[in-house]
Amino acid sequence: MEATLRVLNELVDSGIIERYAIGGAIAALYYLEPFLTEDLDVFCLVPESASPLAPFAAVYDALRAQGHDFEGEHIVVEGVPVQLLPTTTALELEALEAAVDRPYGQSVKARVLRPEHLLAIGLQTGRDKDYARVATLLSQVEDINLTEIRDLIARHGLAERLAIFRRRYEDTAKILDEVP
Repeated sequence: MEATLRVLNELVDSGIIERYAIGGAIAALYYLEPFLTEDLDVFCLVPESASPLAPFAAVYDALRAQGHDFEGEHIVVEGVPVQLLPTTTALELEALEAAVDRPYGQSVKARVLRPEHLLAIGLQTGRDKDYARVATLLSQVEDINLTEIRDLIARHGLAERLAIFRRRYEDTAKILDEVP
């Protein structure tokens, strides 16, 4: 993974992508107990000059030129399946801008989405596995900012998704009602 992160950081340094942040299960691992996941989800912001029809064309070209290739929906970078995700919603853009640098290994940094944004994106995505991750984040991250989460839910229109989550994870959802 360290080599994969170096490649991602080089894409930023060369201007092929403006910025990135790790999302999904790998990002959650920075805050939770380890669990199994199959790929590295990377939210990317590409330069405005990128084609709107193929925003990752330059990224894929650069990665192929370095010897990386596709395997299904992933591009395998230094042995790690990577799924590049476009930053398309206001929530994702905000999450990308608020991402934090975290060390990985001995000599590389990774940009990682904050737990509050991971939770909000999980609600926005609305898949069963995302709701399960939301529940885990709420129950295991000690310093999660409940006020910020409530603000994200309100600003990004996630009340209906929160209602679904509350029905499925009633006990865990009560954490959101606690006064910080």
